[in-house]
Amino acid sequence: MVACVCIGKVNTPAFQKCKALIAASSAASVATIKPLFATDYEKELSSLKTSIGGRAYDHTADVAAYTEDGEWIGDDAELLLWLKRKGCVPPPLRSTAMARRPGRASPRRSLSR
Repeated sequence: MVACVCIGKVNTPAFQKCKALIAASSAASVATIKPLFATDYEKELSSLKTSIGGRAYDHTADVAAYTEDGEWIGDDAELLLWLKRKGCVPPPLRSTAMARRPGRASPRRSLSR
C-alpha cells in the first residue's frame, strides 16, 4: 500500500471529509493527515505545485491529497476514487440515528393522529 498524505484547511468540510475517508479505510495505518491554517495551506500547496507539477498546478480546493511517491491525487472526491482503485474503499458513511432497524417503525412520523 502506497502511503498518502492529506493536507487541508482545518475548518473546511472537504478536509473533514478526507479525514473521515482515510480513517474509515484500510489506508489509515499508512496515511498522514496535516491540518493547516489557511496561510500555511497556501504555502504548502504552492510548494507541492512546484515539486509535483502536472495536475497540481490547476488545484484550487481547500484540501489536497498526494502520495509520498509524488503522485498527485487531488481533492476529497478524487481521494475517494483513488481509495477505490487501490482496493481500500471505506464503508459507506451514514448516520445511524435515522437508520431503520428491523421491527421498528419508520423514522418519519405522521403529524396527524
